[in-house]
Amino acid sequence: FQYMPSKDFGGVPNSNADFGKGIKSGTVLASKRANSEAYSAIMKSKGKATQTWQENSNAIDEFAKGKTIAELETAVSDLKGKKKVSDVVSGATFTDTSGYLTAIISAAKAAK
Repeated sequence: FQYMPSKDFGGVPNSNADFGKGIKSGTVLASKRANSEAYSAIMKSKGKATQTWQENSNAIDEFAKGKTIAELETAVSDLKGKKKVSDVVSGATFTDTSGYLTAIISAAKAAK
């Protein structure tokens, strides 16, 4: 999730009601998955992304499925210093792929 301009992005549920109170006028809390096309355009123009946000996210999801916490921690370690993230996580090109995997690890540990 990220705060984005409301003219270009749809907000998460209830962002136009109580949940959205206190959010700067002209912005919404947007789901990157629900707004993949718009967010991917920003990734392409600012970071020269070659894949959409959703394609990257799906690649990370597929990579993590069925892996143990230890296996995911090894993958995060393997990502350190890599210029080509896809060498470790096939199909993913996010510069912060390790951050996404770390979030999955944290969630898995919390669920135990």
